[in-house]
Amino acid sequence: MHAILATHPLKRLKHAGRVFAAGAENPAIPARLGYTPTATVEEAIRQAEAIHGPECSLVCVEIPTRL
Repeated sequence: MHAILATHPLKRLKHAGRVFAAGAENPAIPARLGYTPTATVEEAIRQAEAIHGPECSLVCVEIPTRL
């Protein structure tokens, strides 16, 4: 539950065309939140560029899985 509450504010970004969640252990969880799951950050970047063009703006937020 903590992970959902920690990442949910990202969903409210008004200027985000899409939110990709890279490396999720269970891709169904970010998909349920409305995010696009990808295996890697590189794959997320490729998909974003394919959708929004190679000049799109990207933001990467790292959420540690262990503290």
